Amino acid sequence: MFSIEARSNQKPGVTHAIFGHVYQPNGRQASVTSCDLSLPSLGEHPDSLPQHVVLRFSAGGKNYTTSIHTLPNSAATLYGGCPWNYEAHLRVFRCILNARLGAGTAVFWYRYSGSCPASPLVSLPILKEPELRPESPLPLVVDFKDRECGISTLVGGKGSALALLTSLEENRLSAVIPPGFCVTVVALEIQMQEISQLQDALTALQHVSSTSTELDVIQEQCNKTVTLFESTAVCEAVRSEVSNHLQHLLDCVSKPQLFAVRSSAVGEDSEDLSSAGQNKTLLGVRGELADILEAIQICWASLYTLQSVQYRRQFGQPVQVGMGVVVQLMVPADSAGVLFTWHPLTGDPRQMLITANFGLGESVVSAQLEPDTILLERDGMGQLVLKESTCGNKWHRVVMSEKGGVITEPLDKEKVSQLCLTKEEALAVGHLGVQLEQMFGGPRDVEWAVSKGQIYLLQSRPITSFDSWSKFELLHEFDGPIITDTEILTTANVGEVLPGITTPLSQSVTVRALDLAVRHQTPCRPGNYYSANVIPVSHHILVNVLNTMLISVGSEITLGDKVVDLALYGRLVTTPELLKLAIERNGVVGSLGRLWAMVNFTKDMLFSRQTLQQAQKLAREFVLNHENYNCAKSLYACISKNLITLDEVCNRHGKSSSISVFTQVIAVYVLSEGHEELNAEHYSDMGLLLSSCSQMVSAEIPVALEDLASSISAAGIAPEFCRVVPSEAACWLEENCPSVATKLHNFLKKHGHRCIKEFELMTETWSMNPEALMKVLQTMLQKSATDRFQKAAKKQFTDKELLLQLKSVKKRGTRFILGWLVPLCRNFVLQREANKDCCIFVNHQLRLAYRNLAQLMVKEGRLPDADLVFFFTHYELGALLQTRDPVLITKALRRRKLQHEWKQLVFPQIIRGLPAPLSSESSTTSARPGTLGVRLQGTSVCSGTVMGRACVVTSLEKIGELKHGDILITHSTDVGWSPYFPLLGGVVTELGGIISHGAVVAREYGLPCIVGCQDATRTFSTGDTVLLVGAMGTVEKIEQTATASE
Repeated sequence: MFSIEARSNQKPGVTHAIFGHVYQPNGRQASVTSCDLSLPSLGEHPDSLPQHVVLRFSAGGKNYTTSIHTLPNSAATLYGGCPWNYEAHLRVFRCILNARLGAGTAVFWYRYSGSCPASPLVSLPILKEPELRPESPLPLVVDFKDRECGISTLVGGKGSALALLTSLEENRLSAVIPPGFCVTVVALEIQMQEISQLQDALTALQHVSSTSTELDVIQEQCNKTVTLFESTAVCEAVRSEVSNHLQHLLDCVSKPQLFAVRSSAVGEDSEDLSSAGQNKTLLGVRGELADILEAIQICWASLYTLQSVQYRRQFGQPVQVGMGVVVQLMVPADSAGVLFTWHPLTGDPRQMLITANFGLGESVVSAQLEPDTILLERDGMGQLVLKESTCGNKWHRVVMSEKGGVITEPLDKEKVSQLCLTKEEALAVGHLGVQLEQMFGGPRDVEWAVSKGQIYLLQSRPITSFDSWSKFELLHEFDGPIITDTEILTTANVGEVLPGITTPLSQSVTVRALDLAVRHQTPCRPGNYYSANVIPVSHHILVNVLNTMLISVGSEITLGDKVVDLALYGRLVTTPELLKLAIERNGVVGSLGRLWAMVNFTKDMLFSRQTLQQAQKLAREFVLNHENYNCAKSLYACISKNLITLDEVCNRHGKSSSISVFTQVIAVYVLSEGHEELNAEHYSDMGLLLSSCSQMVSAEIPVALEDLASSISAAGIAPEFCRVVPSEAACWLEENCPSVATKLHNFLKKHGHRCIKEFELMTETWSMNPEALMKVLQTMLQKSATDRFQKAAKKQFTDKELLLQLKSVKKRGTRFILGWLVPLCRNFVLQREANKDCCIFVNHQLRLAYRNLAQLMVKEGRLPDADLVFFFTHYELGALLQTRDPVLITKALRRRKLQHEWKQLVFPQIIRGLPAPLSSESSTTSARPGTLGVRLQGTSVCSGTVMGRACVVTSLEKIGELKHGDILITHSTDVGWSPYFPLLGGVVTELGGIISHGAVVAREYGLPCIVGCQDATRTFSTGDTVLLVGAMGTVEKIEQTATASE
């Protein structure tokens, strides 16, 4: 990508300045140092812009030539300024840059001195809240005209908006605001200080709402609080102030008036939170002091109704908030309604929607009937025109009663089919909306009334629904950068440890640490400002192949490239086309580069033991003591401070993984004896060499579970244990077999931090929920004694005996070198597994800390429920703790709601360009379930032949279909699948390399296993009889299940 700009401005004194930059796909950016662009010949006059241009420029020590060809019918001209004072001419073009095709845009800017058809806009002041003066005493009641009435934290959202509009000079607003006053939040505080029972009731309500999930319990306490507020008289201090302001207001009118008394909670009618209809509004209140005070009490009480309390809890707001009360003269409206300055359904800013009826607007806002609907539209010059109008089915209207309150009365027959607004009145209401948009800087929801031809403004609030995020935005909000359409991404490796979707919290914590670890292992490239390695895409995690596996390549595909493919993908993936793309991006590594890489690997190998010891020390000393915190902010600060530990252990795991792959590359080089192509014998021998890697952490788990099952069987309690509900089985063992319970406790102490999707913070580990382990033990024990615990009796060979079994080795010297390399490879594989265990342990400690943080945030009323914490990023949690921003809560709720849809997305193993999930059509293979004789090829990682029932499991939730002796066919496995391996007869995975989890544990159990077997889960069905030939890397359908054949 390149950008070149030329300027010639008279005022700053800049003449023919040319500058720009070149941004390469690998992240490098270089400034343009020279260019032959001539501004006078290129764009001196807008009427003579060239159609074809050739530019030559230099950047980063390279020379570039680009040929630009403007596309026909692509010209556009824009004008700006008020009145217009500049014009911009846009052109879309195709280009060739150093023989590579591309596209772009060109913009030519000129000063404009012609006529402007648009009328200059009348400037209106932007309404801003005044600041609260700390030295001034806080009033109990304020008039709309008082400066303090414009402060929303003092009078609430409704009162503040009315006061700001009232503060405008006369004739600045095309509407009248009925006079009134506001009872401030200080008055409510004084009321609670004077009457201690009110504060006691609120304290009880806060406690119940933060500790109980039973709505009936919260409802009961809400009812008690509401009743107490409604029945408690207003204290004398507040009563006196209300009396004074009420009398002043009555003195200004000629006859007795009715009032509207509206709640105005702090945060209500704000940009972030609407709270519409949550609290009480009383209409037609008589102007008697007792009636006004009673209405104020009802408004205060409405703040603690169940619907209002639950609304605030849902958006992380405190139960106890401030509330003002608006007392305003009512207008005897001829017609009234609501204006949306942007269309409320489409969000179109050109259209305004008016809904209205005769009488008061209550019939409209309460949806009592079908109102008149009028659509206004702004033309190109900003003028309003009446687009269409629809007469609603209005059979009654709401009017004020002389005795107080409001009444409903039927409409005259001629008015039922008549619009309640004239065209002039509708346009005047729309003009008012335009003014309010300018004053508040955004779309408004306006309540208005018309009385005797005069427009009255009753309320004005921002429209909050337009700020919500679309499904598309939420799906892609964390996506990593895809720089070019030749980007190569893969699900390999990460698809095993982070299958499916990953929550926002894990993306911001764990995935970030993994990305940093990968970045540390890639060569340092000066000028490379950012390298996207491990990236989220639609909440699934992918790896950028060109920035990682193929960042250092030669001019041809080598045996080392093939070994890396087998280790990561389980099959050969690197093609000449991929190699060409890698060379175009990263160049060819020369002899010096290979030597430098060899030196670094050798250094890492020499210090590998120290690397492991450092990781183990970090994990051992990583203690957050999260259970000792009782303040969410303090615990969040502790977590933030210690996130660097996860970065450090992941970095060490990255080093050990690189070393492990590097030594395998060397071993296969030796094993191949100069052959560039690998055959079935090579794959079989590679699996045989790796089978000596016993005592691995992931292989210890099924062995320990077998021991537990054997102990239960030996104790003679297996039948009873199998009948216990799995969720209660662990407690049952403690009561009925303490010795086995002790073994289980020791197992969980050592391996309890492991589980399926163990890098995902939302996942419950075995120690947190041992129910899954109990199900496995029960399955193992339900088999007959002859079938039980059939771990293959794998004979342990010495290294010498192992080398004699190699089929592909023909030279004696090869066996000698491998005799030295095999223990080295084995040692580095074990170190890699141990380093990974340290990563998982640290990640688990963070998991526990975040869960405790969630509980504290729920207790403090900052989260509606604890599970929602996983749908924030780490940064968002910090922002929420500082601001209680309801927008963040809304976004997290939307993310959680959409996660089920996101789970259904499946990405191919190799992706080119913009990632797109597989469609239902593309995921259907030619080898349909039910086709006999179909055979798929994978990569052998453990030899052996077995024929048996296939069990196709696409997620661990469906593992209940597994039977003893089944051949497991799945997408991939991680350590969470380990407990099921003692039950298997063989393993087939679509993902995974020769050192993946499934391969490691299969070799430990001597199970025939192939990996990288594409489309296996869609080709075979559970119940099919299949033949798995490990040595050949094939799986074949021998007999189909009845369901598939139908």
